[in-house]
Amino acid sequence: MKKRRKQIPRNIQRQYTETDKVLNKHIDKLPIPKRCHLCKGRVKWESFMEDVYGKVTQARYKCVKCGAQVNTHRGGKYPMGKLADRELRRLRKLSHDVLDWEHLSYRKKTQIYEELAKHFNFKGKFHIGLLSKEQCKELIKLKRI
Repeated sequence: MKKRRKQIPRNIQRQYTETDKVLNKHIDKLPIPKRCHLCKGRVKWESFMEDVYGKVTQARYKCVKCGAQVNTHRGGKYPMGKLADRELRRLRKLSHDVLDWEHLSYRKKTQIYEELAKHFNFKGKFHIGLLSKEQCKELIKLKRI
């Protein structure tokens, strides 16, 4: 008898409704992390929010060794970015706040993200979840001037 590898539960993979598929089709599916790029530790998947029926509403990948983590998109499978320690997560949130303020003030979000993709030399779409600490600090300085 074959021994089954532990994987993300099937009910998590099936949670996408037709609406979710339409809303999330623009998401670039980043690879599922197996090892932490910060400490080379093992990464595990865990759910941390469930509704009253036990359906996972939010999940994350977390490094067992250093505690770096990244949340997943709705459905619990694909990460929103790269693993990040506490300081990097704080910087990413601050970066989002700065960009949201600029977007709500006077510019379209697509224009802002295209400009940032050029500035940071991104090949594909720009994602704050892919930025390093230095890049987040640079973005905050750039947009606060």
